[in-house]
Amino acid sequence: MLPLIPMILSAGPEFKVDTLILRFRRPTAMVFAGETLYVAEENGRVLAANGDTPRVVLKGLKPPVNGLVFVGETLFVSHRGKVSAFANGILSDVVVGLPSFGLCSNNGLALGPDGRLYLGQGEEDCFSSSHSLAGAILRFKRDGAGLEVFSRGFHDPWGLAFQGDTLWVSDPGCYPPDYRQTLDGVYRVDPKGEWFSVHLEPGDYPRGLCFWNDTLYVACFGDPFLRKDQTRPRLIKIFRKRGRYVFADIPLDLGRPIDVKVGPDGALYVLDGEGGRVFRLRRK
Repeated sequence: MLPLIPMILSAGPEFKVDTLILRFRRPTAMVFAGETLYVAEENGRVLAANGDTPRVVLKGLKPPVNGLVFVGETLFVSHRGKVSAFANGILSDVVVGLPSFGLCSNNGLALGPDGRLYLGQGEEDCFSSSHSLAGAILRFKRDGAGLEVFSRGFHDPWGLAFQGDTLWVSDPGCYPPDYRQTLDGVYRVDPKGEWFSVHLEPGDYPRGLCFWNDTLYVACFGDPFLRKDQTRPRLIKIFRKRGRYVFADIPLDLGRPIDVKVGPDGALYVLDGEGGRVFRLRRK
């Protein structure tokens, strides 16, 4: 069981919130495997925690490390220019030669209902990349075979989450000086790869996302090119209301959320990408 600080940090109308006795260095992504929490750090490490001090299970990855997903007992990791698989203490490359442009890279991973892995792949400019795989959702078999573009038309697709056969994708839009060309948004992608977007507010900078009780929760880091007091790091939820998708703010101080996952205890966990904390949200 993951250790908790025995106090309530904050309490909104819906949730009770506490924090794990864990700290990470500039974390970027997380995933659960049973009772164990795995967290990727900006410095190229992956750590595991289960009731004790986090231990390093992987190091020497090429930053940025933006995606983690388990398939059975194999951990798939997205890091600069490649996707690798870690099993039985051995790290092996599955997909290599992916475009990685600094600000935009290969990002989040998700296991699809078809058994294939899906990957968000960024581009170097707003819709002007010359690389055939950039600005798209890619998919491939677990051994790396059959790499193909599933859906196009993105800038820096980051978080991926399936609800049935529908894929939801977060995209933080363009960076200065081009940030006005695209809006921060969350995209609903059907099985044919066609999508429509739910636009968020400027400066939200959405990252990881997941479904919790049929509601989509999105970690919004806040625009990294603005001061924290000029942007709005927050956790939001997206749901249908009267036939339309709407989003609502979760009025809690969760640092700068960079990822969000449902834990084995059924609670919602939020990763603070700046402070390195992990918060647990439970409904009242």
